[in-house]
Amino acid sequence: MRRQLTGDPVTDWALTFLARHPRALSVREAVRLLGEHAYDKVTAGLIAGGLVEQVTRRRMLGRTVAYPPTDPAMIHRVRGRLRYGVLGYDDPDPQTDALAGLLRALRLESELYLDGYDTDLRGRLRQMLTRAGQHTPATEKIICSVENLIGETAVSVYR
Repeated sequence: MRRQLTGDPVTDWALTFLARHPRALSVREAVRLLGEHAYDKVTAGLIAGGLVEQVTRRRMLGRTVAYPPTDPAMIHRVRGRLRYGVLGYDDPDPQTDALAGLLRALRLESELYLDGYDTDLRGRLRQMLTRAGQHTPATEKIICSVENLIGETAVSVYR
């Protein structure tokens, strides 16, 4: 089966990588395989897209590499869009809904700074993910697989 390239380097890499696999994979297996190689690809894509820059700092015992955003205000805009969606002030787009689901899977709810609000935050993020899944079912499957893999990894320490 021939895959159509999307023009996004990271997506095209993932599609090509999975297409070369000798057997059909479940979503969970695909996420696990891609996760082993994704850091370098995603970092390169973010740098190429101008969203982050690579900064190398010299320290006494070596070098550290950091990837600060090129536009720090972007973080505040994205966080604001997510907050408005969670609080019901705005009707978020499917990308924001998917990001809310990923935030839930990674347990980064505290980054929204909504501690003082009386809301079922994890429940609301789940609703947003479900809405994203209605738009693109694969999105919900992938994010749920990521959440399951994180849980399995956390529990595997005790096995």
